[in-house]
Amino acid sequence: MENASSIFVYRLLLHQK
Repeated sequence: MENASSIFVYRLLLHQK
């Protein structure tokens, strides 16, 4: 299981574009 924090930031970065 990956860290929720990493996924949270990852998702934000994707939408940041």
